[in-house]
Amino acid sequence: RLGGAVPIYFLGMWLMLLWPLCWISSHTRFPLLSAAIMALIAFTVWEWAARPMGLWHAQDVRQFHGFALYPLIPEMLLGAGAMWMWQIQRNRLWLSRRCTVIIIAMDRLKETQMSHLINQPFTLPCGVTLPNRLCKAAMTEGVADDYLHATARHATLYKRWSDGGAGLLLTGNVQIDRRVLERPGNVAIDPAPEHGDAEGMAQLKAWAAAGTANGNQLWMQISHAGRQSPRYVTSEPMAPSPVQLKLLGNYGAPRALTEAEIIDFIGRFARVARIAKDAGFTGVQIHSAHGYLLSSFLSPITNQRKDQWGGSLENRARFLIEAIRATRKAVGAHFPIAVKLNSDDFRKGGFSHEDCLVVVKMLNAETVDLLEISGGTYEQPKLLGHTGSADTAVSEAPQRESTKQREAYFLNYARAIRQVATM
Repeated sequence: RLGGAVPIYFLGMWLMLLWPLCWISSHTRFPLLSAAIMALIAFTVWEWAARPMGLWHAQDVRQFHGFALYPLIPEMLLGAGAMWMWQIQRNRLWLSRRCTVIIIAMDRLKETQMSHLINQPFTLPCGVTLPNRLCKAAMTEGVADDYLHATARHATLYKRWSDGGAGLLLTGNVQIDRRVLERPGNVAIDPAPEHGDAEGMAQLKAWAAAGTANGNQLWMQISHAGRQSPRYVTSEPMAPSPVQLKLLGNYGAPRALTEAEIIDFIGRFARVARIAKDAGFTGVQIHSAHGYLLSSFLSPITNQRKDQWGGSLENRARFLIEAIRATRKAVGAHFPIAVKLNSDDFRKGGFSHEDCLVVVKMLNAETVDLLEISGGTYEQPKLLGHTGSADTAVSEAPQRESTKQREAYFLNYARAIRQVATM
């Protein structure tokens, strides 16, 4: 009687009854037995529903039972089995995803804990609070104009870094002496007047405003290149003693500073810091690492002086300590002052890690708000992860590969320094 409607009959049976019942069967403890029971229920419901529609009469049903009922049971069994297997696979997938979610959740928990610590504000001894604990360390920019003034490129660069969310940005090394630069394109504030604005003050203010646009701190790194000023920048570098940097012939023989020049440079550090504050920079960092002038005074190899600025470690550190004191006097008690210090020069007979620990104890007595640890010089560029001449390099304990990959070159040194530092 159904003729060409038989496919439609089975399609309707599947969509209206078999699929839902197979799904129910697959969720029971005995899916195949449940499927057989559901098949009888399905046939009864279908017959009850079809009778008023005139699809068949009782006689047709009796004749059709042999066709409709028996195929229906295996269909239900197959359907329930398929649904059951699908359910098992889905559970495996769910479990796999759940495990992945758990792993991701644990990783994110660790990240959240770390992120929570990084995102916490940090109050410095001077009373200034950093919005978080992420700092962009100093990188030389080399984009000053022909007058060694800041430019719009500084503002553009530091606005982008400010947008990045770090709580503290450190500038590249701003020089106190235009005659001796670390590289072409350094900003130099020279002369730095005792009172009033320096040349290029408008550019400095624009730089400071851009670098603090998102409420972060922007500290000016103040430096003197010393003997590490290349020939194409200066023909006469300056140093504690006339000890030349022998590196591919790129550096001239330095002349030793007079005591009057040392005292003048101490004042220059202070005056540049005062100008930085007036321009809108929110702190300063005194650069005493990497073999530049203050760093070279700390090393007995480059500082062979016989006066109060050389000899003992206390004398060799005098320039740094006096620069910090003069800077604090110039900027006041509530303005951040940081120091960048080598954990080790990594050169035989040079400024050692033991010397560093002693200097850190000296800094504890000064008004230093933050200490940045680095290491190495141009001759032993540990700051870049490299070792210089093997003849002058100090031996070190081997470093784990994971530590190298994290670029944590001075991690062990920092742990030791942390034990003695109180700032």
